[in-house]
Amino acid sequence: MRNWRDILDQPGLELKCAHDSLKEPHIHLESLKALLTYFDKICTRKYKEEWIFNEIFRLKYLEKDYDKYCIATVNAARVTLSRTLSNIDKIKEIETTKAFLIDLICDLKPYIQVVDNKQDMNWMIINTNNSDSYFYFDIITKILHDKDYYIPWDAIFGVSVLIIRHSIELKIKRSIGIDYIETQNGKPVSFSNILDIFKRLSGLKKKTELSLDRIVKINELANHHLHRGLRFTSWQLDWAKNELEKLFYRGITSNNLRVSTYAAFETTEIMDLRSEFEKALGKDLPGAKIKWLMNSEIVDFGRTRI
Repeated sequence: MRNWRDILDQPGLELKCAHDSLKEPHIHLESLKALLTYFDKICTRKYKEEWIFNEIFRLKYLEKDYDKYCIATVNAARVTLSRTLSNIDKIKEIETTKAFLIDLICDLKPYIQVVDNKQDMNWMIINTNNSDSYFYFDIITKILHDKDYYIPWDAIFGVSVLIIRHSIELKIKRSIGIDYIETQNGKPVSFSNILDIFKRLSGLKKKTELSLDRIVKINELANHHLHRGLRFTSWQLDWAKNELEKLFYRGITSNNLRVSTYAAFETTEIMDLRSEFEKALGKDLPGAKIKWLMNSEIVDFGRTRI
């Protein structure tokens, strides 16, 4: 069997070469850089980042749009690989990174076959990432019984959708101090309703680079995957992480006078913000009741301190 170095410069085998090199003890940058060069070659058109994001986080697509979705996917994977290589010197968990990149390559197979049918993918008979329900039990077993307390990549990969979905809901609700909301009939109000009202609040100030519309898309896809037993691809995780870093921003506030753990959102008066939320909720869901927490995870420039 040929070593990956023997096929390093052969067109059509870039993915196989990178995949095989990641099976070795160390990360070999030459194979990954060759893969990035290949991505640059087939991603000839520079699509806008907004378009790529919207495509890879869409809930569904029509059959006639599948080619477009494949193009966006390969472009997204290219960006993720580029980001990973640019930070490779800072990465400490090499094994986790290798597993991340192996999954990226394996998940690309159906999309690469559409974008570039000259790329040989016959070496990959089956994508072992496609797991059934037993996979999640296996994750729990590994976490509970690993003697070194090392959480393997497949465990992180498998529960990532749950973590993303749960962290978004907690962050949004805690930002203005919501414990829970129930309808007039005592049933819980869905988070999608809460998020829809939250993004419309005029008294809510946020970091300009944070897009709540993107957070909505990530949450919708995570919720969809969670209920269907699906997972994000490596590049979807990477792109979601970039948006969540803005949602969980901690640092200097807009007046440059304070540093806060909750600096992603600001208000001039938390009680007014809560009142605005209550009024909007009353219009959308008459009779709904809110249980407020004592604290809010938000920068409040007003006099009221919750």
